[in-house]
Amino acid sequence: QQHHTGQSSTQLLPIQITIHTELFVHPGNAPSWPSAAQQLSGLCRLDYDWNEGSEVVPEHLLEELQTRLQDGGRYLIRLPWKTDLLWIPDWLTASEAEALSSSIETNVTFEQPLLHFRDRNAPRHLDRMVEALQPRTSAWVCDSFNQTATLESLRAIGYRLEPSMLAAHPFQAWSREILKR
Repeated sequence: QQHHTGQSSTQLLPIQITIHTELFVHPGNAPSWPSAAQQLSGLCRLDYDWNEGSEVVPEHLLEELQTRLQDGGRYLIRLPWKTDLLWIPDWLTASEAEALSSSIETNVTFEQPLLHFRDRNAPRHLDRMVEALQPRTSAWVCDSFNQTATLESLRAIGYRLEPSMLAAHPFQAWSREILKR
């Protein structure tokens, strides 16, 4: 249990343990989405899962991928590190893409949270933490989870949330329109 000290009393709060993989099983993540192949006609899967220990893309795969991305086809591309890239060049026209980009820039605040890691190089008896800025900016746009009021209420009763847990932007007309497509 963790201790939460109020003004005049100590309140015990339960520690909640969540298996790492369960953190990512919610309506906002791909494991719970319908299969992309069921939703998008003409989708072709390409596996480019080369040696995960290497950050360098083999030249022949890079050339093939560049050719595929210029042929106008729809692809679900499997990359290393179990990363999927959905390539749908006919999803938006150029003007629709520009309008969407403008809406996102206007309506979504991207953040670059501070991440905390255990220092693996520190001696075992020293429990040192290393801090690093997340290497990219992030934002959530949804109505299902991480709403500001929910996160604030958790903090109010003593929960310590990781700085990387960002509040979601609720859906607006522009983001609901994306979902319809």
